[in-house]
Amino acid sequence: MKPYALAILLLIFVVLIVLIFASEPVSTCQEDLYNCNNFTSQEAAQEVFDLCDEDVHHLDSNNDGIACESLTTTQ
Repeated sequence: MKPYALAILLLIFVVLIVLIFASEPVSTCQEDLYNCNNFTSQEAAQEVFDLCDEDVHHLDSNNDGIACESLTTTQ
């Protein structure tokens, strides 16, 4: 096999690997993936809640803008 053919095959392989591993998973704001039991603190839940424009994970049961109020805070 000629050196340039091997280089082309290697380049194709690298591009395929990059495409496979660089593809982003579905955004966490697209579907309900979390609930309050997934978090160890209110602050962690609030960070996920704040990422989305709406409460897709149903972390704010009383719609006051504070996620998982039943969890302890780390302050």
